[in-house]
Amino acid sequence: MRFRIRKKYLYMIPFAFLPLVYNNCASPKFEGVAQESVSSVGDPVDPPPVVPTPVPEVPSVTYSTDVIFSKLTSVPLDVVWIIDNSGSMDAEAAHVRTNFKSFIDSLATLTEIKVALISKSGTSGTAVSLPVTGPNYLAINQTVDSRNPLQLLMRSICNPEISSACQNNGVTTSTNSVLDGKIASFLRPGSKKVFVFVTDDNSNVAAASYNNIAAAAFPDAKPTIFGFIGLGAMASPCQAAQGSVYQTLASETGGSVFNICDQVWTSTFNELKDNVSKLITHSFPVPENLRNAEVLSVHINNQPIDSSKYSISAAGQFQLDREIAESFGQGTVKIVYRPK
Repeated sequence: MRFRIRKKYLYMIPFAFLPLVYNNCASPKFEGVAQESVSSVGDPVDPPPVVPTPVPEVPSVTYSTDVIFSKLTSVPLDVVWIIDNSGSMDAEAAHVRTNFKSFIDSLATLTEIKVALISKSGTSGTAVSLPVTGPNYLAINQTVDSRNPLQLLMRSICNPEISSACQNNGVTTSTNSVLDGKIASFLRPGSKKVFVFVTDDNSNVAAASYNNIAAAAFPDAKPTIFGFIGLGAMASPCQAAQGSVYQTLASETGGSVFNICDQVWTSTFNELKDNVSKLITHSFPVPENLRNAEVLSVHINNQPIDSSKYSISAAGQFQLDREIAESFGQGTVKIVYRPK
């Protein structure tokens, strides 16, 4: 006699009886085959409901590229000095003359450097001359008054390509001038640009006017501003006026200012040199498809690099902080990015 026992009643059967029940119900022809439980009367037991498998979210597509950089590659550096030649600047001009050559020589060991000087030329009084000569050095013999250093610099970077920006910000130019456009033609595309002001007075033009012209002249990156200036009557008793415009520009561009009334400038020149050297970055071109992409992360030799230590310009140059690059030496740069 063949019979089935419904599973829900198994708990009522004594444990000693279970082996007998299962032995009698076993059927060799069903070994190893899963069978659906069926009640002795009525319809089969309904199967459990089918739970749909969730579709995994497709992640955003990312790509990466590996590029080799060399410790010896670095961005060229262009430095422009503008010296106030007014009558109160004798001591300050002497400080520049004393420290100028060592400043240039030390930076020249780090990268290819070009230096321009806007100042009355000379070796005494308020005059300053470039201590080196050659195609990478430009001296513009122009007397600079106490309140117009920034204005003269603006004229020197104005050229026909940005003439409308210059005119809209109060700068008129003439092809006959010894100054107009001279710095614009001297500076190199792709170089790191630094402007250094030495004056005991404030500017007669606003920082905003300079910013408008600089944005037109240098669309990829504005030059970094440094200054030996008056920092207020208490800190700088020798000043004619606090150089607030230069302080603003230095702050906006990541530069710094130094007290023009310091008795010795050797330490401040060294600080300026260190600050400028930190701006020099290791650089190499990246592939075309990376130039307008969203950079997700950068790794050097599989170590992640903070985003403040690198940049990719619109022209496709990857620029890495010099100290980071030197800490790794030769290595592989992995750039993880997402196309826009």
